[in-house]
Amino acid sequence: SSGINAEWPLRPGINIVLERQEADVADGNATARKLIGMIERKTLKQTVMTQVYGVTQYGARAQIKGRLQDKGMSDEDAMECASYLSVLTFNAVGQLFTQAQQIKAWLNGSAYK
Repeated sequence: SSGINAEWPLRPGINIVLERQEADVADGNATARKLIGMIERKTLKQTVMTQVYGVTQYGARAQIKGRLQDKGMSDEDAMECASYLSVLTFNAVGQLFTQAQQIKAWLNGSAYK
C-alpha cells in the first residue's frame, strides 16, 4: 500500500450527510424519511470521489439516482431522493474542503479574467 487513503473524505462526508438527513427526518421532511436505511458508503462514494473532476449537481444526481435504483427504489422516488442527497453531499464536501473550494473558485475566476 502506498499509504494514501483515497477514501478519507468519504467517511466524514457520509457522517455529515447522515446527520443532516436525521435532522431533516426529525423536522418531518418526507424525502429524508424515504432515505432511512438507504444511505451507505456506496450510495455517495462516486459523487464524493468525482468532486475533484468537477462533477456537476446534475451529474451527482444521476450518480446517486443510479445507486438508489440499484437498491430497489422507484424511478420517481430515486429522482426526488437523489436531488435531495446531491445537495447534502455537495454541502458536506464543501464543509470538509472549504479552503480548497475557495482556492478552486479563485483559480476558476482568475482563468476567465
